[in-house]
Amino acid sequence: MVTTDDQKTLFNLTDVCRALTLANVARTKKRLKPRSVTTVNTPTKNQHGATAVQPMTYIDEPNLYRCIFQSRKAEAEKFQDWVFEEVLPQAINAMMKVYRQSVMCDTYDEICRNVVIFYEDIEGTDTRNKTVQRKKKKSNQKKIVRNNNNKIIEFFRK
Repeated sequence: MVTTDDQKTLFNLTDVCRALTLANVARTKKRLKPRSVTTVNTPTKNQHGATAVQPMTYIDEPNLYRCIFQSRKAEAEKFQDWVFEEVLPQAINAMMKVYRQSVMCDTYDEICRNVVIFYEDIEGTDTRNKTVQRKKKKSNQKKIVRNNNNKIIEFFRK
């Protein structure tokens, strides 16, 4: 593992493949996003104990996940199950909640507030300033209601 200047962690592809029992490092590398695969001159010790610098292939975190999803190792499959059965459904449900709230909004500001509320719900925090609370709509404003295809289906006054 190495850290880049912008504090991103990179993982040695050979070590990742060995840990995940992916036999062919070159074939695995071809399946990854090339812009996130980099070669780093890495100091290593040779068989005689002398330190030498060798070019080694490193990958970023998204490519690490791509490797995990290629593995058939039991631990990797447990991680895959967790992502597919818990993480993704929760994320999709949370996004749908924001979508349902945003289609009922009249203004861009209301949509933004709903997105902030969504992230605060996920993080378990409430950083909203009381002055940013929703303003009461004037009675002459129209409310737009949209169906699932984002078509306006009804106008009404509040």
